[in-house]
Amino acid sequence: GDVGEVDSTGVFTGGYQGYARVTAVGFIRGQQGSQVLGEALVRVLPEPPARIALDPRPARLVAGSRLTLAATPFSKHGDRRSDPVTFTSSNPRVATVSADGRLRAVAAGRVTLTAKAGPATETLVLQVLPNTVTRLSVEPAAPTVRTGDVVQFTATAHNAAGRSLGD
Repeated sequence: GDVGEVDSTGVFTGGYQGYARVTAVGFIRGQQGSQVLGEALVRVLPEPPARIALDPRPARLVAGSRLTLAATPFSKHGDRRSDPVTFTSSNPRVATVSADGRLRAVAAGRVTLTAKAGPATETLVLQVLPNTVTRLSVEPAAPTVRTGDVVQFTATAHNAAGRSLGD
């Protein structure tokens, strides 16, 4: 199958991650129809990480924001890996990130966050904006609903002058 293959000389070549059962058949000399079987169960491990998928991938955050970055390493053939991923920040005065991905936007500026798993790395460039939010409004403020109803809420951030800050 896709896990691996054995050539005519008995050499096993691993394919995709998984288990392969390899069976060898030998015949006893001088005894027609007599055969001996040997088996081996081969575990094919995934290749080392080649890329890391990050989620979420914000481009901008407001100072004071916190979120957790999830990182999933993959081999070059797309097999999911379970390697630990560690994070670093190029400028902890702008944003900090713990080794396990807990991100905190500290102050306005630009920062590059780096995720690393084995030889694979992934970067995320982040702009931290100053926090000028003084009030949030949620609409509708007091909806009346029944079981099964769906209500769409919107939140709007406002500055000290009462103006909407957009996104």
